Amino acid sequence: GHLFEMLHASKVAAEIDLLALPGLMGAHDCIELGIFSSLHDENRKVWEEASGNDDVEGHSGFPLLFDPQTAGGLLAGIPSENAAACLRALRNSGYADSALIGRVVRRGSDEPVLTALAWPPRNAS
Repeated sequence: GHLFEMLHASKVAAEIDLLALPGLMGAHDCIELGIFSSLHDENRKVWEEASGNDDVEGHSGFPLLFDPQTAGGLLAGIPSENAAACLRALRNSGYADSALIGRVVRRGSDEPVLTALAWPPRNAS
């Protein structure tokens, strides 16, 4: 939800790489057990404004996009020319799970606000 608010306000779109999306310890275990937060279904409604390749919704990281625990300071938009240095600084400061998970792109009037990509799917054998 917060990402969508940022994207709408800036009139841009984002592409998120589910393979790069880190999860909090135990998050994937909970998902596999069918345990989701009470806000998951409400947050999931934003997917109506998004798109993904064929494997996205079946990807093990897909539900993490809608987990409310990812709100707030766990997501930041950094100019692309500063992203590598920012990531390095975060990791050097003890945030080892920091990751570049996507990019902001221009959005046309009929294009989705968010595109999630998952290739190859993480849960594929």
